[in-house]
Amino acid sequence: MLDSIRFVKGAVEKKSFVPDFSYFAIREGRIYGGNGVVTLSAPIAIDLEAYPKAETFGKLLEQCNGPISLALTGSGRLRVQADGLRGFVDCLPTARTEPAPAPAAIAMRAPLLPVLRALVPFVSEDASRPWSRGVLLRQGFAHATNNVVLVRAPIVQEVPEINLPMKAVRELLRIGEEPTGMALEATTAVFHYASGQWMRTSLLSCEWPNLERLFGLPFEYRQVFPDLQSCVERIKPFVDPARNSIIFRGSSVGTHTDPEFGVHLEMEHDYGEGTFSITYMQDVAAIAENILLVKGAPSGFTGGGITGVLAGMRDEG
Repeated sequence: MLDSIRFVKGAVEKKSFVPDFSYFAIREGRIYGGNGVVTLSAPIAIDLEAYPKAETFGKLLEQCNGPISLALTGSGRLRVQADGLRGFVDCLPTARTEPAPAPAAIAMRAPLLPVLRALVPFVSEDASRPWSRGVLLRQGFAHATNNVVLVRAPIVQEVPEINLPMKAVRELLRIGEEPTGMALEATTAVFHYASGQWMRTSLLSCEWPNLERLFGLPFEYRQVFPDLQSCVERIKPFVDPARNSIIFRGSSVGTHTDPEFGVHLEMEHDYGEGTFSITYMQDVAAIAENILLVKGAPSGFTGGGITGVLAGMRDEG
């Protein structure tokens, strides 16, 4: 019982203007939890229909030892009893219905979670570009962008073209188990699990920029050594917060274009040149194994199974 509750609880909101989103739905031997984007469901050994407050119900069951007795009271609350513990959980009189998922039409034969985990740091939070707030699966690759860095990583098997919202990506990673199958519905995707659990998620738009043009750029990469990341970290305390930029000029990195102003460091290697946001450069330097920094044009890097393109900034000061 607890395993089923732990599976679905990630999709439940602790506070929500929509009551359904902070309550479980239990009926016909299954439990459901959802937040309007993601719905999770699992088999559960409860022979009643109830819509209990998720947080209270979950906390009570975590404290129960031995056999658990559940019953609805005359006032519509769910009574939970076990080993001297008794609690009453507020319930909704009814809740939204969730259609049965489409059966798994695609067998998931290759790991998906490591790819998603690698791309999460590069997913945007920009509400003005909702398509960028997810991971796009297209033509054998998973893609992510924060609108400054664009990255992709190969998926070993072909999957349909879909754009998974971050709520779905986070739930897949929280569950921590590779789905065994996948199905596409009219406007949603469903991931199936071996124990009869499933996750349904709404999807984002797949209208992205021209990815092939960016990933087809011919970069003559240079091998990355530890000095790249260490120099980025050393220069960070001196970067102007208003500008937040770091400037590469051959084997020199600094806070300003003028070599006699600000702070500069000499590196052991030349990675190219250009001006970049230090926030995004930190993310890139942490994983890059090969890189080419290009002034006035997209820069490229590879590392950790990821291929990426980085946009620069205009020089100022």
